[in-house]
Amino acid sequence: MKIMIVEDELSLAREICLLCRKWEFDTEYIRTFDRVDEEFMRIKPDFVLLDINLPYHDGFYWCERIRTMSNVPILFYPAVS
Repeated sequence: MKIMIVEDELSLAREICLLCRKWEFDTEYIRTFDRVDEEFMRIKPDFVLLDINLPYHDGFYWCERIRTMSNVPILFYPAVS
């Protein structure tokens, strides 16, 4: 299973990737938050972990954009500081 991680806090994105890879999931986190939909098409994930608070547009916006292309499962999470 390929998981796309959409998290603007780099250290958290890396930690999530490491945890997912520990369980043998193929993971990739994105670094371009103004083109999440293009990254989605490039990665072609089976599952998306999507932060709500992102630069440019929030996670709800990107969920709507992804839904126009796919019905892949999406899990929202709010980053807590």
